[in-house]
Amino acid sequence: MLDYVEPIFSVPLFHFKVEDWNNKKKTLLEIVNNKELHYERGNFVYTDYIEEDGVFPSSDVDPIVNELINEEVNRFSRYAQVDLLPMNYWFEKSLKNDHHLVHNHGGTGFSAVMFIEYDERVHKPTGLLSPISPWLKKLEIGNVVFPENIKSGSIIYFPSFINHFTIPNESEKERIILSWNMVEK
Repeated sequence: MLDYVEPIFSVPLFHFKVEDWNNKKKTLLEIVNNKELHYERGNFVYTDYIEEDGVFPSSDVDPIVNELINEEVNRFSRYAQVDLLPMNYWFEKSLKNDHHLVHNHGGTGFSAVMFIEYDERVHKPTGLLSPISPWLKKLEIGNVVFPENIKSGSIIYFPSFINHFTIPNESEKERIILSWNMVEK
């Protein structure tokens, strides 16, 4: 006989709206539209992410983007009561049929996705996979979470170890995001 079921762990997903979004969106779109994005064949998206020997080159940090990120990271840090430092960031653009395969950003810290060009009528947000064993699906615990109420100007924060992905963009509309990783200071 079962006495009780108690959830013993919880993995947070934080959803914030960017303050002063119209001005920030305009600036971010100007920046990304002036960047040279390369197509990642293994991930099926356009991006300015460059990794050399497992390290993101910090010299490519744009001070304007860094300022926008710092403002949002500081707000999240106050809420989560963790002093976080952005380590890197990159833009990602998905055209029709583009998608990002399942991956994570390492074992420590938090990752963020800021939805810049995003139409909730035709785009799907980043999917997050449960880190708990798939056998729990038999207990009706979901394996994939698609955050709700995502709009242009939304940011989601989640632990970097969480596997995540995007499904193929079925629309002619571009889906543009800005992502970054953070570690505790």
